[in-house]
Amino acid sequence: MTGRYFQNSAEAPVIDPKELETDIEPVGVAEYELDPVAAERLWELSTAAVSA
Repeated sequence: MTGRYFQNSAEAPVIDPKELETDIEPVGVAEYELDPVAAERLWELSTAAVSA
């Protein structure tokens, strides 16, 4: 993993999460989506869910 988010063949800018809620087709990534601790936790929860 690179820790970067790409959209439309380019690195996406970090945007305010409110834009994700209000724009029909937002361009960018919310800062919380780039959190490595959250990503690890999600991976652990997903692994537990499919192996149960």
